[in-house]
Order: sequence, then C-alpha cells, then structure tokens
Amino acid sequence: MPGGGPMIRSDRPGETRGPVRDAAIALGRLVPVLRPQWRTAALTTVVATAGGALLVALVVAVAAIVGRIAVTGTAPSLGAWAALGLGVLVRAALTWWEMDLSHSLAYRVLAQLRSEVFARYTVAVPGRQPVRSGHAATVLGDIEKLEFFYAHTLAQLVGTGVLVSAGLAALVVVDGALAAVAAAGLVALVVVTAIDAPRAARAGADVTAARSALSARVADVLGGMREVLGYGLAARIRRDVGAASLGLARTHARRERLSRRADTIRDVVVTVSVVAVVAVASAGTISPQWVPALAAGTLGVLALAASAATTVAALPALAASAARVGDALTLPPATTPVTAPLPAPSGDLGLRVRGLRFAYDDAVVLDDLDLDVAPGEFVAITGPSGAGKSTLATLLARLVDPDDGTIKLVGNDAAAPLAALADDTLRRCVTLVAQDCAVLRGTVREALLHGNVRDAEDDELDRMLTQVGLSGAIDLDATIGYGGLRLSGGQRARLCLARALLRRPRILILDEITAALDDRTEAEVVRLLRETDCTRVVVSHRPATVAAADRVVTMSAP
Repeated sequence: MPGGGPMIRSDRPGETRGPVRDAAIALGRLVPVLRPQWRTAALTTVVATAGGALLVALVVAVAAIVGRIAVTGTAPSLGAWAALGLGVLVRAALTWWEMDLSHSLAYRVLAQLRSEVFARYTVAVPGRQPVRSGHAATVLGDIEKLEFFYAHTLAQLVGTGVLVSAGLAALVVVDGALAAVAAAGLVALVVVTAIDAPRAARAGADVTAARSALSARVADVLGGMREVLGYGLAARIRRDVGAASLGLARTHARRERLSRRADTIRDVVVTVSVVAVVAVASAGTISPQWVPALAAGTLGVLALAASAATTVAALPALAASAARVGDALTLPPATTPVTAPLPAPSGDLGLRVRGLRFAYDDAVVLDDLDLDVAPGEFVAITGPSGAGKSTLATLLARLVDPDDGTIKLVGNDAAAPLAALADDTLRRCVTLVAQDCAVLRGTVREALLHGNVRDAEDDELDRMLTQVGLSGAIDLDATIGYGGLRLSGGQRARLCLARALLRRPRILILDEITAALDDRTEAEVVRLLRETDCTRVVVSHRPATVAAADRVVTMSAP
C-alpha cells in the first residue's frame, strides 16, 4: 500500500543488549505488520496450549495408572480407561486442528509480509539508493525463514510458558519441596541457555551473513549473465561461489556442533531434575503409587522448558533476517504521499519548473533549474554526462521528489503541482520511458498491455508495433524472456515506446529512447514522435533526434 500501511519501529539490534533480547526486538518490529493475522495467531496459540496441556495430562494419567497397578495391584475402572481413550482422541483432534490453523497462518504470514515488502518497494525503490536485485532476493528468503517463527514457533513458546507456569503451580500445591526441585531445574536451563546464547548468536549470525552474501552474489551474477560471459568471468565466479559455499558449510557445521552440545547439557539438566524429584518424593510423605505420576509431570514440564530453551537459543539466528525485512518495510518513500489531491488541469498540458534542486547524498545534480514546456511542444534536452538530464526526466515523472523547487502541470485554465496530484491521476497524464526501461516476462502482447488503463485489440497493437518499426521483427505471441532478454536493446526500447504510446499520455517523457537504434530506425522513431499529438520531452545526445525537436535545451553540470 504505497505511502501507507502498518507502521513499525525502526529500532535496530544493538551491541549493548543480549543476543536473545536483540532477536526479540527485531522480531517484535514485524508484529504490527501482521495485525490482520492476530486473531488466527491467537486461536492457534490457544489450540496449541490446550493440546500441550492435554498431552501432559495424559502422560501423568498413564504414569498414575502404572504406579497404582505396580503398588496396589488394582487396575482402574472401565470409566477411567474410557476417559483416557477419549483424551487420546481429543488430543489427536487438537493436534490436527493446530496443524490446520498453523499451516493456514503460515501462508497468510508469507502473503502479508511479501505484499507489505512489495508495497514498500514500489514507493521506495525509485529513490536515491535503489535496492539491488540480490538484496531483494535475500529479503524474500528472509521472509521464508520468518514465516515458521510467526506461524508455529511463537504459539509454541507462549503455550510452553503457560504450561510451565501451571505445572510449577501444581507442584507447589502437591509439595513445596518438589516445586523447589523443579524450579531449580528451570533455573539451570535458563543459565545454560544464557551462557550458550552469545556463542550461538555469533555462530547463527555468521551463518545468516554467509548465506545472505552467497544468495545476493548468485542473484547479481544471474542478473548480469551477459557481462559474465562477455568478459570471461565464469571460471572466476565459479571459484568465488564455490569458496563461499564451502565457507558457509563450515560455518553451519560449527553452529550445529554448538547446538548439539547445548542440547546435551539441557538433556542432562532435565534428567538430573527428574531423578531429584523422584528421590525427594520417595523420601517424603507422598504415597509410592503417585511417584511415577509426579516424575512424568515433572519430565513433561521440564522437557517443554528445554525445548523452548533450544528454540530461544536459535532466535538470534533470525535477528538479521527480521532486521532486513524490518528495514525493507521502513524504506523512506521516494515521493511524499498526497493527502488532499487536486484534479489535473484540462486541455493540453505543459510543464513549468521553478528553482529545481536535487542531490544524491552530497553530490548536487540540479541546482536552481527553471524550465518551461508549452502544451504540445516537442523539447529536446541535451548536455554532457552528469548534467542531470536523466534525473530531470525522473523528476518530471515524479518518480522521486526534488530537494527544493516545484514542478507544475500547466493547462488551459489552471496549473497543478505534481506533488498535489494523486498517483493514478498523474500516471494518466505523464508517461516516462526511462533509459533502462524494463519489460516483464511474458509475451509481446502482455508487455504492451502492462500498465495500460484501457484494453486494446490486436489490430491496434499490431499498428503500434509497425509505427515503432517492430513489425516483422517480433509478433504479439512471441515470448520476450526475463527482463526482455530475447530482445535487443533497440527492440526493447521501441517496445517500451509502443507501450507508452498506447496509454495516450498528455505528456510523454523519453530518456535516450534512440540511443541504441541505427540511423534508419532512429529516423522512423523521430518521425513518429513528431506526429504524436501530445507534449514531448526527449532526453538525447543523438544529433538527429535533437534536431527534430521544436526547441533544444542544453544543460550543464552544476
């Protein structure tokens, strides 16, 4: 949801806090984003807790039956057996219900986080620091990891907390000494986890960083495959990726060793605690037939606590993933949201630019620029590299906002700032064909119709291909590949021009549209531009394209 959506805190994990707390803060940042899923998450937690409580109760009941038979030699009544069987059936039903809810929640969490990240990218990516495709791929991978935490792990942790508290309360009622032993076991589990957490966090962070770097590297390589092959970099990249993969495997193995060692220590703590409970119960006033039940209950509670401790120890590994997703969701928008939109002026539209200033970090590209484009005029923008021509084109289409100054659409009866127009209104008025224009995977027909506000018949699409000089070169059913990979640079530029003209914009902005064309094709495109009935602003360094304009504006570096 461009410009809107749930707000999240911008706190970042810091070095002054513990790794588990850092992870909790990073994971907590995303909870407000998942607000639509809170009700399902709460129901999943309730069902998981009820299922866990019933499982512990069944284990305790079976142990009590065993103790009674062993000590007294008498079996429970038929009703007790029936109740036990009913409990097993209810437990099975709760387990199925929990799995159904958690799987449904998992898909909803995936969809929610993906849609929120995509919505944020749509308003932030055109900004001053575009997101690399490799980084975007890493963020999507991070969402896959986080889905399990929010859909499964979180409910289990909450349920474990409830069950452990209830178990300790029950032991207090039965015998204070038994409760003290169990509490000592819980404290030991916490201490073991706290001691292990920093090392586990470092190992987990190393694994996450290595995996993310490898994923980003591979994604960037695949996106630049032409350069890789053209410069003979394949062998070098294979060595680099192989070395990075081996380093990742070693880092992962180190983390697994640390995890297994900590799990072994926790198992020892649980075992010693259960033995201590049995010893205390046997030495006290508790009847021997209830000792197995107490041991089973203590084991159930401590086993849940040990499992939760293992999960908590693994949370720091998710901190980096949660931080990256959280950062993606807090990317600043490239343009300020419009709160009180104005209508677009009527009639033919021109442009009025006053005091325009724009900088990338500290590098000023445009400084106090004024420009007027009359309605219906064909203006060429030229100048040396670095003069800000492409930046001006981007600003005229309001893909980013200037640091200072105004850009207005000027009509017959009024003028309206670009910053005061709703996005859909602006896009119907102004269309930009960028220098690195992109087409999505699919057919030529689909590429032409992407982003168009009206349906167009095949006859009109064919005529448009003819007008841009693509008739016979490609047909509507031809597939263009990922990012237009099957098209030449000139074909891709002309296809983007055809797509823009189908929108029938009132202002058409073109950035180096003829740069990759031969002289004959350039002449055809220039003729088409001169015949197009709208205001045209063309950034170009090609003399023939510039000469065809009604007026030439030469820019210089500030």
